[in-house]
Amino acid sequence: MAEAEVALAIGLRDDMVETPADYDSELAEMKAKGLPMLCANPDLVVHRGERLVYCAGTLAANYEKLGGEAIYYGKPHRPIYESALAAAARAAKAVGRQNPKRPLAVGDGLLTDIKGANGAGLEALFIADGVHGEEVEPYSAEHLAALFTRFGAKAGSVTRRLAW
Repeated sequence: MAEAEVALAIGLRDDMVETPADYDSELAEMKAKGLPMLCANPDLVVHRGERLVYCAGTLAANYEKLGGEAIYYGKPHRPIYESALAAAARAAKAVGRQNPKRPLAVGDGLLTDIKGANGAGLEALFIADGVHGEEVEPYSAEHLAALFTRFGAKAGSVTRRLAW
């Protein structure tokens, strides 16, 4: 870290074992050096099988709490949606199809996936049993509405899970 000019957060080194608290001293050292942090995945938590583990977004949020600068790439920030829509348009053109008229964002994180889709003006499908799985019980319209209100997000459709 002595020669570093920037920090890149892509996740915890061993997210099945570590927690963000394991990085407190490193984040403090980075802050003391004035390093900006590039957060390549703003998700706060993700699933690893059945387990919910911390992700790079939590490290970046903790760094900001220390007064450090974090620069985010990915959902919920608009450039990721613009890039995805441009790629979809190129792919459609390459096979002689029209540009997608009604793109749908699918996600299980209300703060990242769904709020990002809302900010980009996209329809959203919320996967309720994802990272918010324990928060969606009881699985009722009233409870889901309260959850959406709490996170300031909205989705045109909700499903418990995606089946393959």
